Amino acid sequence: MPFEVYNHIGDDHFVHIGSKICLRHLATKRYIRSTARCYNGGSSQQMVIAASEQPEHEDWWQVCTAHGQQTPHGSKVPYGSAVRIYHMATGKWLHSHTVKSPASGQQEVSAYGDDNASDSNDNWIVEKCDNGSGEWHANDQFLLRHQGTGAFLHSHDVSFENANEVTTYAGDRADQNNVFGIRFG
Repeated sequence: MPFEVYNHIGDDHFVHIGSKICLRHLATKRYIRSTARCYNGGSSQQMVIAASEQPEHEDWWQVCTAHGQQTPHGSKVPYGSAVRIYHMATGKWLHSHTVKSPASGQQEVSAYGDDNASDSNDNWIVEKCDNGSGEWHANDQFLLRHQGTGAFLHSHDVSFENANEVTTYAGDRADQNNVFGIRFG
């Protein structure tokens, strides 16, 4: 694991570098997960899907410093900053690129790399849903914009592998399928 998990104490509901979170897609109420299964075709990288309405072992991620940056462990994450999201069960990074997804043809989202292998396609910009500023808070609705492509992390009711597909979406920022919330672990 890249970092020791940040321990939230008392009323600290801000997201920090090192926070353990579940990403919940608000429109479908499903949690984003990965498993060791890979896409058949496309990038052939590890799949990312939205599966369960209750968090399970495969749904936990850790907020980490963006590739190429040095942000101290425990620092609060301001809106507009880049982070990487590390899948704790498989040791891979939330990743995107211009490869088309197998179900909808939007941009594929995968889990890629490992503790020592990461690139700029693992960087995501955290944006507050209402365009507000400040620091990422557990009660806020937010978007994750892929730094390399500018597309938003997105899910919808497109069925894929007995779950909902997770992609990035280059369309309207206000699309309800771009909106996420978190739960701390």
